[in-house]
Amino acid sequence: MLRVWLRHFDKNHTGKILHREFKEGLTALRFPSDIDALWSEINTDASDELFYEDVATTPETLEQYSLWTDFVRWAGMQFGGGPKDMIRQLKRFAVEEGVSASVRGAKEVLTENDVIMGLPQCGWEHGQEELLFMLMDVNQEGNASIRDLRWLDVAARRSQAKEKAKKRAAKVSEQRAKNRFLCNLALEDFKGMLHKQYGPLFRAWRRVLDADGSMTLQRAELFKVCQTLHWHGNMRYLWKALDHDGSG
Repeated sequence: MLRVWLRHFDKNHTGKILHREFKEGLTALRFPSDIDALWSEINTDASDELFYEDVATTPETLEQYSLWTDFVRWAGMQFGGGPKDMIRQLKRFAVEEGVSASVRGAKEVLTENDVIMGLPQCGWEHGQEELLFMLMDVNQEGNASIRDLRWLDVAARRSQAKEKAKKRAAKVSEQRAKNRFLCNLALEDFKGMLHKQYGPLFRAWRRVLDADGSMTLQRAELFKVCQTLHWHGNMRYLWKALDHDGSG
């Protein structure tokens, strides 16, 4: 069931198919009945997408699919160079063990022995290598070619995109933490200067910060006070520390 799904429907291994792909797959399988009627029967939410979970018939097939999706994600991270990278790495371990099968164009295909011997050596920890090879060999040719492994290009790009997004998020988080630190540093320095010149902060507030009694302090007013008091800290960081909600 799963191999049929991967071969005829979900060729990019995204976990879902569109109505067009559903129709193309069943046409290739020479489905004798009304394809659109079957789509409507299965796709109860009337969307343009169908997931494997919608057509899986047994808990076993769902477990196999879960294993396969885990493997695809792992392979996308492990073999960033795509199908050729995967073949090269798996074959290296199989050749070291002396079990890589001799087949025509062996450098361009994976055999079952390559997968069984190579995956654990590359860090795969969930077993079921025979099942995984069967799903890679979608055309049942006894090996998995670069063409059969094209889904790995998509998985690798997806993994790389996630890694870049993670790094960007970490960089943004680091910059925000740095800004918070610098804002707090500027605020503490400014408060220290006020305390030194005016004593209690409420006195500084009434005498220089809120001299007009409006009970508010605008950015331009703060910058003017800083210049008048000859405070040489970073005024922008100071303002951010005071205007923490961005209300202005």
